[in-house]
Amino acid sequence: GGRWDEIPLACILLNDWTEVADILRGHGHDFYLSSRACRNGSDDSRTCSPLEELANAVASLRIEDTLIADMFSHCYIAESRDMRADVDSVIREFGLGLRKSLSRSRPDTSGYVFVLVNTNGQTSILKKQLELPSTARSLSTEVRVRRTSLRFEMSSVAEMLTQSRKNQGSFYLTAIKKADVETCKKKVVTTQVDGAFVEERFPRCLIAEAPNCLEATSHIEAQCGLGIRISKVRSKPVKGCLALFLPMEFKAQDSGGIVPVSRQAGNSIATPDSKRHREVSAASMVAATSVGPRSSSIAPAVLAIKDGASRKRPRDDDSNSLHQQQVSVLEGRMKVLLPLLLPAELNTNFVQARLEELMHMPQGRLAKFQPVIQRAVHSFVTGKQKFAHGGQLN
Repeated sequence: GGRWDEIPLACILLNDWTEVADILRGHGHDFYLSSRACRNGSDDSRTCSPLEELANAVASLRIEDTLIADMFSHCYIAESRDMRADVDSVIREFGLGLRKSLSRSRPDTSGYVFVLVNTNGQTSILKKQLELPSTARSLSTEVRVRRTSLRFEMSSVAEMLTQSRKNQGSFYLTAIKKADVETCKKKVVTTQVDGAFVEERFPRCLIAEAPNCLEATSHIEAQCGLGIRISKVRSKPVKGCLALFLPMEFKAQDSGGIVPVSRQAGNSIATPDSKRHREVSAASMVAATSVGPRSSSIAPAVLAIKDGASRKRPRDDDSNSLHQQQVSVLEGRMKVLLPLLLPAELNTNFVQARLEELMHMPQGRLAKFQPVIQRAVHSFVTGKQKFAHGGQLN
């Protein structure tokens, strides 16, 4: 009975909802979970209204304005004494799939739970999602975390303090109260800094659990300043997570050049060895000591090479070679810095100030290099404009 004959899906009644685990293992995140309550609301699922009621609901069910029959090939159904618990148990193991949130059913409500899959390839919803940028608001936060270019690293408050010192003037600190690590990640990918999503401005995010968010953020701010914030982090003395957004890392080359550290695949957790390597590289990269006691020039960025060899320094009388190395260092820094800035920030004075902050220099130290900075900013802006006008498909 019911409208089963009108549903062009293979509808299969399961003996036990746990059987759905074997079904979903081959579909990745391309599935849809839902439920239908008994009309009488009884706690005993055997007294549910007949399956005809479910058939009528499934026949007219739409997801994003599209009938499910146009997207899926199979519908697996099972009776449930607690729909919310059954749906959420699958989400904990396999993720939300094509849903955007956990089950909204009331606890201890009986009825039917069902899962929709397509054995003929990707669903139209998944194809549409793959065409969207990772910052699209229409995507669930779970999908955005999975697709973000931001690299998450598990950390500690002590490590955050160290990294904030190394990146004074260029980090961004925030706190999420009463949140675990996964909740923190979801909050981070929806956070904006100066009108841009975090991943559009920063490549790295350190996450640390803290028993007292206010105490932890106040300690970092007291030691390292506010970074690029204009006010202190608004946090409370409760348990939660701290998130520290950081700029690109650098590593040294034997030739004296600077290149960004290659990004690890996925959101993997950094090992202690890799952290020590990054700390050594960063510390060497920002070395900007003077040639003489009162000189205002930038030290050559010739970094420590393997086997603990001492740094190479150009001869004092080779001023032209020294200047070229200084320019090379600045150009390398700007190749990484400029793509992270907003259009309004792409001016010589602002870029000079950010470079001085990143390289731990006194204000105005790079004034003599303004022509170099101006040329790099102009080249970057011109390149973006050419791409915008000439890089589109006809």
